[in-house]
Amino acid sequence: MTASNSNSPTSEGKENAFDHNEASKWLVFDSNPYIQYQFSDNAAYAVKSYSITSANDAPERDPLNWTLSGSNDGTNWTALDTRANESFASRYQTKSYTISNTSAYRYYKVNLSNNSNGILQLAEIHLYD
Repeated sequence: MTASNSNSPTSEGKENAFDHNEASKWLVFDSNPYIQYQFSDNAAYAVKSYSITSANDAPERDPLNWTLSGSNDGTNWTALDTRANESFASRYQTKSYTISNTSAYRYYKVNLSNNSNGILQLAEIHLYD
């Protein structure tokens, strides 16, 4: 996985976003970061739903707006889902979204934004085919 920048605290890096552990989190000092996931062995999957889980503290750091995109080369992206003005009512809340995607992609990227003066956090992202 890659992210738009690596200015996260030591124990709150990008790997935590896909570690299947909601007790960990990805925190980044950026109001508009992206995080990108590539499947192993050059596998491609048609993601039909996904979820995002809020982290443990500071609700103003939660994702507010985002776009999920897919790519087979990591350069050219197809927007698959866009959300605006989302809110998480509680800590560790998981919100799930179903999308109309039938194309298999090797890479998925989530471009995020919020209102928190330069800090974004989330506990987990799951992609489902």
